[in-house]
Amino acid sequence: MLLPRQPRRAGMALAREARARGETDLYTACRRQVALLQAKQVITTIGRAIDDICYRGYRRTEIRQPVFIAAPARSGTTLLFNLMARDPVFSCMKTYQSQLPAISIEHAVRALARLDQPLHGGLRHLVDRLDAHTAGFEHLHRTRLTEPEEDSGLFLSALVEPNINMIFPFGHAMSHRWYLDDFAEPERTRIMDWYISSLKRHLYDASGRQLLVKNAHTAGRLASIRQTLPDVRVINIVRHPYDAVPSSVSLVANGYRTLTGREPDVSKPEWRAIADATIEYYLRLLRFERTFPEGQWATVRFDDLVRQPLRTVEEVYERLRMTMSPEAKVAISQEAHSSDRHRSRGHSYSPEQFGLTRETIAAPLQEIFDLYGFDP
Repeated sequence: MLLPRQPRRAGMALAREARARGETDLYTACRRQVALLQAKQVITTIGRAIDDICYRGYRRTEIRQPVFIAAPARSGTTLLFNLMARDPVFSCMKTYQSQLPAISIEHAVRALARLDQPLHGGLRHLVDRLDAHTAGFEHLHRTRLTEPEEDSGLFLSALVEPNINMIFPFGHAMSHRWYLDDFAEPERTRIMDWYISSLKRHLYDASGRQLLVKNAHTAGRLASIRQTLPDVRVINIVRHPYDAVPSSVSLVANGYRTLTGREPDVSKPEWRAIADATIEYYLRLLRFERTFPEGQWATVRFDDLVRQPLRTVEEVYERLRMTMSPEAKVAISQEAHSSDRHRSRGHSYSPEQFGLTRETIAAPLQEIFDLYGFDP
């Protein structure tokens, strides 16, 4: 999927306005990000064309009872994802796979990996250098090209979801691209066709394994996913909004800092849009929970996940009517007791740090506070 012309032009118009204000570095950062994304899409387009010749059977791949971790950002999605990913029944996308979603590219990567030893680890060194670019996020969220990660790369190809701020860091100015469920046809269907095709390509070599996906922005496209994958199973994690909402703003602010080298003024109104999006996800997920049949939805508390990770995962399996094999239980238990390299660290924030108040968070989420007994 090529970058959609209209949002790309709108984003670059904002970048040119920044240049006119003297913020040349911000304009340069946007151009660089767009060029990188376009290069990835050219490579992917070539790879997918090869797929249609050499691996046409991917079209018959079935996506059966996929499991989506759909909680708002900073709610423990990475912790739960990495626990469940240890179950061998699941197949999860790695970061590079969501950036370059094509079977032929995956096979080429595997072939290069096999040749890496004779090449004295040259490929490994290259991957390490690329991973170093995410070091600015290490204290908030660990990201590695060859480790399981959320599928945001698939939606960035269409400039959809709040991660568009990693391309055009202008806060709320492009918030109309954040919620795929609100898109008009035929664009919504076109994006979902690309997405489902990418998932099928990923599962092509997975030997009947079950898809496991986590993404903090799934709430903005869950209706579209459910329409396409009616047997989808969803896991929501509920964390106290006073913790999750400001932490979400901090995550995006850190991305802005890493991308532009600038210190963001999070007190400005445009940063409130990030908080509003997290609040909206709470509300959308609650509405979805009330419409899903029993056995297709599980909600757990963040505090329970942190205190009793294995027991919480066992409860998720029970609610989703899934069976945890002895092998999976051992692997998940080992992950639960291993180092905390996948846990977010050093991110205790107050709403006031980001121009918010407890009232601005609690008022729209009163139903959430009442339902889960959160202290206002």
